[in-house]
Amino acid sequence: MPDDQIRLMGTYEIGIRLGISRQRVYQLSRRPHFPSPVAYLRQGKLWLFEDVETWITVHRHNRAPLGKSVDKPGGEDDR
Repeated sequence: MPDDQIRLMGTYEIGIRLGISRQRVYQLSRRPHFPSPVAYLRQGKLWLFEDVETWITVHRHNRAPLGKSVDKPGGEDDR
C-alpha cells in the first residue's frame, strides 16, 4: 500500500480484529484510553488503523495477531 493512503477501521473491522461484537467495540470506544475517531459517518465512527493497532498492542496484546481472522477456522489470512 502506498505511504500516502490513509488506512481506516470501523467497528466491524475492529470487532473482527479483536474477536468481539460491534456493540462491544462501541463500549470500548467510550473509554478514555481508546483512540479518538477521525471521522463520523452516518454508518458509524472511523479510526486510524495505526491508532487502533497501537491501542491493541498496549491494552489488548493477547488478541488475534495482525492479518489473522478470528472468524475463519485456523486463523487463515484475510488476504
